Amino acid sequence: MSSPSRPVTVLPKVDVSSALFGVWADIDRLLDGLPDVRWDSPVPLPAWRVRDVVAHIIGTESFLQGVAAPAVDVSGLGHVRNPIGELNECWVQHLAALSPGELLARFRDVLGQRRSVLSAMSEDEWNAVGVTPVGPESYGRFMRVRIFDCWMHEQDLRDATQHLGPVHFIQQREALGTGHAVLAAREFLADRPTLLY
Repeated sequence: MSSPSRPVTVLPKVDVSSALFGVWADIDRLLDGLPDVRWDSPVPLPAWRVRDVVAHIIGTESFLQGVAAPAVDVSGLGHVRNPIGELNECWVQHLAALSPGELLARFRDVLGQRRSVLSAMSEDEWNAVGVTPVGPESYGRFMRVRIFDCWMHEQDLRDATQHLGPVHFIQQREALGTGHAVLAAREFLADRPTLLY
């Protein structure tokens, strides 16, 4: 891969991975014991429900494990507008037949595998430059993007299920300084330094 046009972001693996694992644990707690009927509650994303957000997280983390997206024709779906949306929707459609219990078990299995891989990753692998949603960047920065994505989807799930988070986002940002909500905010603000300040 060619070198990026800006400096590569080097982030402490323990901080970023701990925050990512934390947001996954928060989502797991939110889903644990959720009545089956609530898995079909709409989220603030076009055409998606709680179950679809969970399938999307499963799909993204599976993809990062090297699992190819299922071959599903999603070309006729109006809310799918780009290649990333197609990739996401293939997983959503593929996992649609699973019961909420099966989907939660799959979520836990895939994220357990990801936890193991990320925990075992060397510093060289963590800092290696690759393709990310924000352009050529370190794998660590990519995982900080994952914190942001998963945290935003946690908010989608909370909105749909009417389960408020334990601490308001701004309060958490000010109180903790390094929590997963804070790292999500830092990722959001990484290329927008004057926003919110």
